[in-house]
Amino acid sequence: WEQEARMQSDELGALKASQATLAQSLDILGRASRDRHSSVLARFECLEVALRELSDSHADKLEADDAKFELVHSRLAEHGLHENLYSQLDEFQKVLAEQKAELSAHQGMLVQRVDYLETTLGASSDKLARTV
Repeated sequence: WEQEARMQSDELGALKASQATLAQSLDILGRASRDRHSSVLARFECLEVALRELSDSHADKLEADDAKFELVHSRLAEHGLHENLYSQLDEFQKVLAEQKAELSAHQGMLVQRVDYLETTLGASSDKLARTV
C-alpha cells in the first residue's frame, strides 16, 4: 500500500511539474501574443494616421483644383467662347471640305488638259518629223 501511495505521489508530482511547465509556456505565449497584438495595433494606428493625412491632403488638392476649374469655366462662360469657337470651327471645317472638293475637281480637269496637250503635241511632232 505504501509503495502504491508513493507511485501515486510521484505521478502526482510529475503531473504538477508538467502542469507548472505548461503554465509557464502558456504565460510566455500569452505575453508574446499580447506583445504581437499591441505591435499590430500600433502599426494599424500608424497606418490610420498616415491614411487620414493622405486623405486630407488629397481633399485639399481636390478643392484647389475645383476652384481653378470653376474659375476657368466662369471665364469661358462670361465670354461665350466655347459656343462661339465650336460654331466657327464647324463652319471652317465645312468651308475647307468645299474647297477640297473644288480643288479635286480642278485637278481632274488639269490632268485631262495635260493629257490632251501631250497627245496633241505628240501628234504634231510626229507630223513635223514626217514632213522633214
